Amino acid sequence: MKTIISKLKQIGDARCLKSDWAIFGYYFLISAILTFPQIIHISSFMPSYGDSWQFLWNFWWVKEAVIHLHTNPFVSNYIFWPTGDSLLFHTLSLANSIPAIFFAVFFWLDSHI
Repeated sequence: MKTIISKLKQIGDARCLKSDWAIFGYYFLISAILTFPQIIHISSFMPSYGDSWQFLWNFWWVKEAVIHLHTNPFVSNYIFWPTGDSLLFHTLSLANSIPAIFFAVFFWLDSHI
């Protein structure tokens, strides 16, 4: 009886795993279709012309301030040098920049951010 139960459990686990991969494949396919022109050039093209360069600078500045300069990311002398400027009311987006630092450090994406 135990062997039958263990075999049924193995079959159920295999079906569940196949189902998980099918769901993952479905969502990947939908994402690729919805971002079709971008998915081909994902590493070499910025998707927008508006604020995308500003947010790229924000990612770079937070990483530079936190990792390399060990300073407050809300103050920068790279803007209005030599006196600097407060970035307190700037759209610095720390909620996006902190995960970007994680990916930059642990997945060797330093040249992109």
